[in-house]
Amino acid sequence: MKSHMSGGGMSNGPVVGTEHKVLITLKPSRHPGVVLVHWSALNFIILVHADFGTLNMKHHVSKVQAIVSVTNCMITSSLQQHHTVNTMERLSHSHPLPDFLKGLLQQKTSSESPSIRLPAQATGEEAGFHPNVTPWGAPIVWGDSPESQIRRQKFTNRAVTTGLAVFVVGTYAQYLHKFIISAEEYFLPEHFVTYYILTDNLRGIPTITLGSGREIKPFYIAERPDWVYLSKTRMSLLSSVIKELIQDEMDYIFSMDVDQVFVNPVGSEILGSLVATLHPEYYNQPLDTYPYERTEDSKAYVDGSEGDYYYTSEIYGGSCPEVYKLALTCSQFIIQDMEISFHAFLFEESYLNRYLIQNRPTRLLSPEYNWLAAQKTSEEIQVKRILSLQR
Repeated sequence: MKSHMSGGGMSNGPVVGTEHKVLITLKPSRHPGVVLVHWSALNFIILVHADFGTLNMKHHVSKVQAIVSVTNCMITSSLQQHHTVNTMERLSHSHPLPDFLKGLLQQKTSSESPSIRLPAQATGEEAGFHPNVTPWGAPIVWGDSPESQIRRQKFTNRAVTTGLAVFVVGTYAQYLHKFIISAEEYFLPEHFVTYYILTDNLRGIPTITLGSGREIKPFYIAERPDWVYLSKTRMSLLSSVIKELIQDEMDYIFSMDVDQVFVNPVGSEILGSLVATLHPEYYNQPLDTYPYERTEDSKAYVDGSEGDYYYTSEIYGGSCPEVYKLALTCSQFIIQDMEISFHAFLFEESYLNRYLIQNRPTRLLSPEYNWLAAQKTSEEIQVKRILSLQR
């Protein structure tokens, strides 16, 4: 197997702009687009995002020999688990490292957590630091990154269908027109998109001329115009409409709050099996500040030793089977809590986070995809793609 990878890299990366061939071993992984690679001289593997052009150190796997051509790669995390820099140096005396792997000896040791630079801006300057991969290997999506560019290329000329489900109840109808108009401009352009509008007022759906391959499907839900009540029933309603209709029509489905607006392109880089979005108020905060549900009797309860990230409920999605399972499980959690007259502190977002701790997402959208309209500036978030209007 020969993998030709391209993409931008860190300004001080040891392999940027060069090509190296080395005898390694390959093994498929459980993560789409990822191949586990073991260089035969040492007891470690390189986890190669073959479509994305990144390297990530991991531990030993079984061998299948191959030659990999590595071009324009960037090293994205530290040495991990049992292999320290000293061990690597000692082993490399009898098995000389290729030049591009020598650079790994300059990287961080296993006591450090991964730290990756932001994609370089047009000026060539780096804007700061942020992660672009989770500890379990899922990409964290930044729209202008090399990984996202390659991801979009992968979906070019593919007839993929995506649903966008929004609940429009009571006074939230005022946001629908702007939501759809902005989605028509920026959400999955040139893709087949269906807007599933779940509303208590069918007459309130605006008449909008949509692009080719895009349509609106309204559904009446007998709801009280009460946000708190909706938060208790939305997961149940979403699971029902996916099961009864959406799963037969769509490849992917995303649920979004209607009081948001698209302001920059949101493309097929977001598509994946189970997609969550980092909360804009907690993405750069320590774990002990996350507002997980701490009431032990609740089905949303998160122990102090648990958690990876804190996710917003304003946008999440994925393949129809995965989102159906998420929505159904969360709705069951909510019903069980209602039986003891309890509802989680942050409503459905608490149950969503409980679920995603147990069922880790395969793609994480960065805060570019859910920024606060009232907070315009950020050194780390250079591009805002979706703005939350009411948070």
